[in-house]
Amino acid sequence: MTKPFDIEELMARVHAVLRRSSPDVGQVALGMVAIDFRLRTVRRGREEVRLTHREFELLRYLTQRQGRVVSRHELLREVWGYPDTP
Repeated sequence: MTKPFDIEELMARVHAVLRRSSPDVGQVALGMVAIDFRLRTVRRGREEVRLTHREFELLRYLTQRQGRVVSRHELLREVWGYPDTP
């Protein structure tokens, strides 16, 4: 980043780095749905479910926070990388 920089942009970049470096869960099974985070695949029974990159990252984020309420603001910040807004 070049100086001067916006503090919100810095925070968004720090969040993105932390998100990418957080430990991954290898696989998760939810009923008939199996998610393999290492191979980036989702299966429902024997059928593969095709997801875009963003859809998969959203699924990963929500899976890591099972049982928690996640706000739209948090999703925009953590998954989409938008800076915090006042």
